[in-house]
Amino acid sequence: SLTGGYDGLVGLDDQDFIGVEAAKTGLHALDRVLDLSLLLVPGRATPSVQQAMIRYCEDVRHGMVFAVLDPPAGAGAVEIIRHVETDAGLLESSEHAAIYWPRVQILNPDKVALGPAERVIAPPSGVVAGAYARTDGARPGGVYDPPAGIDNGRLIGVVGFETDEVLEEAKRDLVYPKRINPLTTGPGMPRFIDGSRTLKATSNFPSVSERRGVIFIERSLKQGLQFARHRNNTEGLRAQVRRTVTAFLT
Repeated sequence: SLTGGYDGLVGLDDQDFIGVEAAKTGLHALDRVLDLSLLLVPGRATPSVQQAMIRYCEDVRHGMVFAVLDPPAGAGAVEIIRHVETDAGLLESSEHAAIYWPRVQILNPDKVALGPAERVIAPPSGVVAGAYARTDGARPGGVYDPPAGIDNGRLIGVVGFETDEVLEEAKRDLVYPKRINPLTTGPGMPRFIDGSRTLKATSNFPSVSERRGVIFIERSLKQGLQFARHRNNTEGLRAQVRRTVTAFLT
């Protein structure tokens, strides 16, 4: 529990995370972060919050932000499928979000705050976002590489999973068609992300790397063409814009 505050809250509900645009609370506190690219609400895997995250990415941020969604606590294969397909209605809802399963075990970083256990369960979105960032920065154009597999999808700091169901190929085969990205491992392999699907198979960009790659292109071109603002629309300016865009895309 948080103590020493003065705002009178005795708990947090979904609306505290969703927030109000006019008051710049919840998700809308991020409205002022101009270069926002990933959105996480670690551990708050409720249908209303996850749907609000998707709306924020698509509508408020005009498709320029990508959401990394967590699974509900204690979810096995059947439960995560029910969450995605029925409870939260996420399946085929958006190409601007991806969901990962299951929650992960990490070494206890603070036994005073979290108790004496050597390991604690944590939502996977943080370590998944770390894999995104590592892959993005590995080489020029790294954003186009799927953040998945034993190299790009390696889960650093993860020592286990909340459920061993994800180690069973048959259970992973159940979640793949539902656009759920499992985290897993195998003999002689590290723990890694074993999928790179967005929630929507019928979109123009159904994989994480495709969608985030297009976001990167659009964002980069918008920033790179600022020199043309308020200049006369001449043939010379249009040629300069064409050269800039061509050079970047090449």
